[in-house]
Amino acid sequence: MKKLLLSLILIVSTISYAQITYGAKAGLNITNLKDIHEDSGSRYGFHVGGFATIPIGQNNQFYFQPELLYSQQGEKNEGENINEVYQLDYINVPLLFKPYFSEQDTEFYGIIGPQVGFLISENVKDQVDTIYNDDEYNTLDVGALLGVGFSYLRTWEFEFRYLYGFTDAVKEAQVKDRKNRTSNLHFSIGYRF
Repeated sequence: MKKLLLSLILIVSTISYAQITYGAKAGLNITNLKDIHEDSGSRYGFHVGGFATIPIGQNNQFYFQPELLYSQQGEKNEGENINEVYQLDYINVPLLFKPYFSEQDTEFYGIIGPQVGFLISENVKDQVDTIYNDDEYNTLDVGALLGVGFSYLRTWEFEFRYLYGFTDAVKEAQVKDRKNRTSNLHFSIGYRF
C-alpha cells in the first residue's frame, strides 16, 4: 500500500511540474475512401483544432500529444454520367507519441499513434448541386497515423501525416468483400503558445 501511495504521489508531482504547452493548428486534408466506388476520387477539405504537448521524461525530446480536430473528409465519385461529392465531417481525436530527433529547439520530429473519429455530418452533393443526407456511413472511424514535421523554435510547426482507417466507413458495403477504409493526407501549420 505504501508503494502504491508513493507511486501516485510521484506521478502527480511529475505531472504538476511538467511543462505542458497548448497550441492551435489548421491545414489541408486530401481524403478518400478505399474501394467504395469504382471511379473514386479525392475530396479536398480542411481541418482546424487544438492540441496539448505533454513531456515524457526529463529531457526536451519525447512528448505525448492529444489533439481535438474538426476535419472535412470524404471522397468524390466521378464517372461518365455521375459527379458526386461525399461530404463527411468528423471530430477527430488523435493520441500521438511525438519524438523530436534531438533536444534542439529548431528540429524535425515524428508522430505516430491511433486516432478515433466521430462522424458529425454526412451529405452528398450531386452534379446539380442538390445536397441530401445519405445516412450510409458509420458514426465511428478508428485508424492509425504516421507523420513527420518541422518545428521552428518549438513554436511554429509544419507537419505532414497520413491516416489509414481500420474500420469500415460504410454501414452496409455494396460489395461484401470490400472494406471501405478512410485514407487521409494531412498538411498543417501549428502554433504552440
